[in-house]
This record gives sequence, C-alpha cells and structure tokens, in this order.
Amino acid sequence: MSIIAVDSADIRGPNIGKFNKFIGPYRLRVGGGASIGRDNVISWGAWVAEERFAREGYARYCHLGNGSMVTSSHFIDPTGGFDLGAHSWIAGSHSQSWTHGIGVKDRSISIGSDCYIGSASRFAPGSSIGTNNTIGLGSVVVGEHNEGCTLIAGVPAKLFHSNYDCRERHTKSS
Repeated sequence: MSIIAVDSADIRGPNIGKFNKFIGPYRLRVGGGASIGRDNVISWGAWVAEERFAREGYARYCHLGNGSMVTSSHFIDPTGGFDLGAHSWIAGSHSQSWTHGIGVKDRSISIGSDCYIGSASRFAPGSSIGTNNTIGLGSVVVGEHNEGCTLIAGVPAKLFHSNYDCRERHTKSS
C-alpha cells in the first residue's frame, strides 16, 4: 500500500508499487502508462505551507509524464516544482532531486522526454536536461543541459558524449 496525502492528485492509470509515499502540500500529476516502483518518496516538509513562506514562490508540484518510470527507492522534493518528461526513466535506486535550499530562488527541476537517469544520481535546485539524454551513474546535475541526445556524467555532471542514444548503447556516427 502507498500513502497519498497531497493537495490534489491527477493520476491517470499508472502502475504504482508498494510502500511509496506521496506526502505534502503539492499538486501531483501522473500521466497515463507511467510506472512507479516501490519505496519511493515524493515529499517535503509542511513548513512550506506556513504563512511566513507564502510569498517565497514555491511552485509545489510534481509532474510525471506519460509512460515515465520511477523505479525504486528514489527521493523527489516537489517544493520548487519537478517535471519528468514522457517516457523518461529514473532508473536503478537512490537518486535524489532537491528543489529547495537556503537562498535558492531558481528551484524547479526539469527532465525532458525520453531521458534515462542512472542510479544514485543527484539533481540540484534549478537543474534541467533536454530531450533524449542519459545521465551517468552517480552524477550530480547542476545548471542547465539543454542539448539533446547526449551522455552527461560526473561530479559535477558535464557533457561526455554528443549524438548519444542509450537505447543503442553507443555513440551514433554522424
């Protein structure tokens, strides 16, 4: 059984595994054909709903696109807004996405469609990646990586290969 305690939820028939926690004052939207494994946490503290934070501009949403997948034991902070594009995967386990921090103003995290996020990756507030990208195992993504069809990896993550398609498991020739 999963726990869903959010402001509003638009869940369009996804496969949701056991022991997930969707907690906090935010809007949850899960697209059709999405799959959420087990033991994931999409949560944040109730502190953001306090009067003193009312004007801080916290977006408070989590959108998981059609056909997306969040495997098992991941953490997503929807305080500043989180988007996972259609057919993108947060694979493996123990990846984290953080959308708040002391003094942070650019908060939302955006992952384009058809992306593959390797296990134990971290996304900092305000980070984004474009369409059809692969994030290497254990990478720390900061800032914007709007290119498409790339392998991004490292700490901090940087462009490793262009014209890369993880489904083909090699770099495409031009």
